[in-house]
Amino acid sequence: MRDPLTADHLPDLRRTSTHRHRRRTRALRPLLLLAVLASIVTACGGEDTEATGPTAGGPAGDAVELGGEVRMGRATWATGHFQAAVYQQLLEELGYDVIDPAEATRSPATFYPALVQGRFDLWANGWFPLHEPFLEGERLTGESYEQPIEPVGVQVGDGAVQGYLVDRATAEALDITSMEDLSRPEVRDAFDQDGDGRAEVYGCEDGWGCNLVIDAHLEQLSWGSQAEQIVGDYDALMADALE
Repeated sequence: MRDPLTADHLPDLRRTSTHRHRRRTRALRPLLLLAVLASIVTACGGEDTEATGPTAGGPAGDAVELGGEVRMGRATWATGHFQAAVYQQLLEELGYDVIDPAEATRSPATFYPALVQGRFDLWANGWFPLHEPFLEGERLTGESYEQPIEPVGVQVGDGAVQGYLVDRATAEALDITSMEDLSRPEVRDAFDQDGDGRAEVYGCEDGWGCNLVIDAHLEQLSWGSQAEQIVGDYDALMADALE
């Protein structure tokens, strides 16, 4: 189904703290949201911070001595664990002592604040532009400000490719080509398993970037009143959707 999630909605996400639509936690079997991308996020110093270590684009020159301890986080979703393992091995090959990322498994909502506090150095599980809201803070006055962290490099150059997915058989049977088709009663009813008049949309864990984007879509887009997000453990939701 073609309805990409884009950075255009991200400014609104920072203001989305409550939602009129219900966000249920039990798993059903409807539409599915997936996203693909990961890039390193690391803390960055002020203007007078002297850069050390490898330069962007390749290993450090012979004059730069590598080594030291690296505190690396790891995402809670299982599909991101292999990325953490790869970067751990690469850093160790360069001479760094990497604390086991499995000992620092975090959700984005807890990793980025810990990164700001200096408790971690990086992780390999940033999804951008999806995680851009986590790079900003908000003062008590409601004013936003940039945190002293930033993305460094990319693993997938085109950024986070996202969309709502539905199985091909159902899409062909009901001629579904867009989320706007939820406005058609026969499409909405096909994904309304509890009989409340709304289609159930599999979403993400509470506090994930995709969870916030879906909430914003339900709040702002024309088809949003026809659906509700199912929130829960990501791996459990995916397993249930594939049954």
